Amino acid sequence: MKYSYSCYSYGQKPTLVSRNEGEILTMGVLTFNDEVEKCYLVTPQGSEVELKLKDELNDKFELVSDEIPKCRVNLKNIDVNDAGLWTINAVNATGTILSQSYDLRVIPRPDDTPEISTTPTVDTPAPNTHVIENLPSEYIDTKLGASHTVLIKDYAFVTSRKCFIITPSGRQYNLQELNLPNVKVINHREATCAINVTVNSEDSVGNWTLVAEGRRYSDDIIRKLQFTIHVEETVDASLRDVIVVEGNDFYVRLRNPIHNYDTCSLLGPDGKEYDTYEIDNRYVESCGYIVRNVHTNDSGNWEIVYGDSIIYRAPINVTVNVATSDETANLIWTKHRPVDTTLGAEDAVYCRLRNPEGLIAYDGSGRCRVVIDRVTTAHSGIWKINVGLPGRVLTKNSEINVTVVEADSKPVVETQVVVDRPSVSLTCKVSSPYPIRTCKFRDPSGRVLLANEGVGESRYSFHGSGVSYHSNLHSHDCGLLITDPIVQDLGLWRCSVETEGDTYYGFLRVLAPWVMRDPEVAATIVMEPTLTADRNAVSTVVGDSVSMSCSIQSAIRYCYFRARNGSVFNIGPAQQHDQATYVGAGFDAGECGIRFPSLAVSDSGVWSCHIGPLNAQGEQRVQFNVSVYDSMVADQRRIMGGGIIVEAQVFNQRALEYCRFVRIDGLGFTSENTPKNYSDVSNLSQGRCAIVIPDPSILDHHPWTVAARIRGQEVELSRVTQITLPTRGALIYYHLPVTWIVLIAVGLSMILLSIGPKSNRRWTYARASAIRNSFIKKKVEQQNIQPNNNDRNTANAA
Repeated sequence: MKYSYSCYSYGQKPTLVSRNEGEILTMGVLTFNDEVEKCYLVTPQGSEVELKLKDELNDKFELVSDEIPKCRVNLKNIDVNDAGLWTINAVNATGTILSQSYDLRVIPRPDDTPEISTTPTVDTPAPNTHVIENLPSEYIDTKLGASHTVLIKDYAFVTSRKCFIITPSGRQYNLQELNLPNVKVINHREATCAINVTVNSEDSVGNWTLVAEGRRYSDDIIRKLQFTIHVEETVDASLRDVIVVEGNDFYVRLRNPIHNYDTCSLLGPDGKEYDTYEIDNRYVESCGYIVRNVHTNDSGNWEIVYGDSIIYRAPINVTVNVATSDETANLIWTKHRPVDTTLGAEDAVYCRLRNPEGLIAYDGSGRCRVVIDRVTTAHSGIWKINVGLPGRVLTKNSEINVTVVEADSKPVVETQVVVDRPSVSLTCKVSSPYPIRTCKFRDPSGRVLLANEGVGESRYSFHGSGVSYHSNLHSHDCGLLITDPIVQDLGLWRCSVETEGDTYYGFLRVLAPWVMRDPEVAATIVMEPTLTADRNAVSTVVGDSVSMSCSIQSAIRYCYFRARNGSVFNIGPAQQHDQATYVGAGFDAGECGIRFPSLAVSDSGVWSCHIGPLNAQGEQRVQFNVSVYDSMVADQRRIMGGGIIVEAQVFNQRALEYCRFVRIDGLGFTSENTPKNYSDVSNLSQGRCAIVIPDPSILDHHPWTVAARIRGQEVELSRVTQITLPTRGALIYYHLPVTWIVLIAVGLSMILLSIGPKSNRRWTYARASAIRNSFIKKKVEQQNIQPNNNDRNTANAA
């Protein structure tokens, strides 16, 4: 297709033009088929005029863009003030500026000369005709130091006049006058224009254009060949492989800092730019990124990409694990130490475990869990495990050999705290013959943080050299880096390095002077080991096991608990009491705890935990307020109008399935089918059983048995109420049992005897006291009567 337009020069010299006053000058710059982003003029006075399409309000300039060149303007109503150098500039989509200058000479119009029309007459010379031909573009993927030849082939009936090259920077050079160190003009018998480009720097990388200007028949022809030189290099990241658990973060950066770090981007496994990252402010110049809350579909090859012209890529292989299927065939447990571990495949949906005696130790969903307070030689042997895996019908059987060994002296954990504003690093190091499982830190508030290599979350990230080997020992060196710590991060920390054989503990004092400038803030930070209770108020129910624990930020030598009545329970990991057991991670972890199978209501009161620190003088203690409640209490009492109410309340107001009432003569009913003379006022959702007897008989005044079943449980709770004395006048004497008649007779006889000598009165008081105590004793025994065998399960039901 041909386009008609004025002929423009591509040289550096401006085009000299002359116009009479009142005429039009058409100026344009050749942009081929590039998309023009902006078109503007620079006037002889140096000001810039942005050209807008068909701006009717502007009577001086008119942009014409429906033809090639796309940046073309009419300068209308020329006068002598318009004389001078005009430059038209076109900015394409890549930011390249193409320009053409015009040196305008204005011929003044005589005063008696008629005004010349601004519309060109038919005698105006027709502009030259140009044909633009875009040749197929070329893409050169290469490397530094390589050379490539680019040419525009010769065509028949075409006479070549001039060749020029446009570099990636937008500069235009005539090949006849070319003087570039990396571009060489070559003679090629089949080419009109030919060059050889050596890729020796970033200046050689980008979009080039080779242009041949000539003539074919009567038409001017411009042939344009666009070619792109692309260079990519591979560099190293700080970690080539990162393993992270789903839901956590991973940290990634370049191994070495770069100067153009503002060009960095992070590509995900799909090759697209990952835009939900955070910048790691510690490694800005190394293109540091933090990817939060990763998922399993984030596994794959990630890349850090940077570069202005040459593209540099740093690959990172990221593995996001939900679980692993590795199985440990041999386990070593330490005698007298606790065990709390999971066995079986990580992705198990079902697991059953039998101990060496053939008893089932676990049977349920997920992985098998083994919890042992104190390992003995009976735990040594073959444990049989049966695992169900996703996507399978048959379960898988395997065996685990457990060896119980005597406890050796634990190696000392070496700790180190390095303060380097704005970060603080915590390091724990220990030597052990067993592979490491986890490295954990506990902050001053008791929160546990995991130190996994290459993983970070919030202000915390892994710090350390991992695991090194010396002879037959593994030197485990792990740590945690806290960036921009806050007050809650300051104080005493505990680290624990867990191996297959044992867990080792160390304690660290973490301080950041720039956070502690305020004396009031510094006063809140605990800097010395202080004994604390896991909870100061302990609430339990008769029959349930109850635990009390205390801990300190240092290793301890001994520990004991003192009960409300003064009883002392000496406790330890290898020292068991006949009424209680030790709970906790061990004395070297600074933990002491005690578990009782059950406590009585009379044990309620103030208890205390006492410890002796390993490297300190004196003893520390902390108190517990222990409250022991009965699982259910029952009572009956008189109400207004002469009636009585029989009721029972379950501890903690747990919801009930039903209530059941039994009278002394065997009459029984539930809250759903009460007899005619009884009214049910139970509230099952609040754990309350109650009936109202408006007109009680003598049998109704005797103790009642109240039973209830807690919703979701199979056993009943039951209690017996106290007796209620009737108060209805003469009717009482008519229904009085023989026992009461005898008591009244004895009472009257004592009254008569008390009238006599002083010795008779002393005897009377003594007998009355004995009878009273006898009845009180019987009443207490009657209250504790359990009418069925289910009452033995009361503790479990609560």
